[in-house]
Formats: sequence, structure tokens, C-alpha cells
Amino acid sequence: MTSKLRLGKTWLYIPLILMAVFYLLPMYVMLVTGFKSFAEIDLKTMWNLPKGSPSITTSKRGKTSRPTSKTVS
Repeated sequence: MTSKLRLGKTWLYIPLILMAVFYLLPMYVMLVTGFKSFAEIDLKTMWNLPKGSPSITTSKRGKTSRPTSKTVS
């Protein structure tokens, strides 16, 4: 009886794990893409990890800067 119950639980967990992986895949893609530079973002390479060390500024076009109290607009 216990082996039959264990087999039933195994068949229950297999679809649950597959659904959890399917549900979390977009989160993985968003997280990995967030650490990539603009040159690395492509449909062919969206599953690859970013090359080099991750940095806060991923764009070479410009940095995000906060206005200080010294700048007057």
C-alpha cells in the first residue's frame, strides 16, 4: 500500500515541477537580460548568461546621473 501511495505522489510531483519551471522561465530571461549590454541582447542569445562581469551601467550611450544640489536647472 505504501509503495502504491509513493508512486502516486511521484506522478503528482512531475507535472507540478514542470509547471513551476514553465512559470519561472520568463523571470529567468528577464533577470539574465537585465545584466547584459545592448550588444548582447538578441533573440538567439537570450538564454546565454552575460559575458564579462555584471555592472550597474550596461549602456555606453550615457550614464544615469542624479541631480545634485549644485546643479540648477
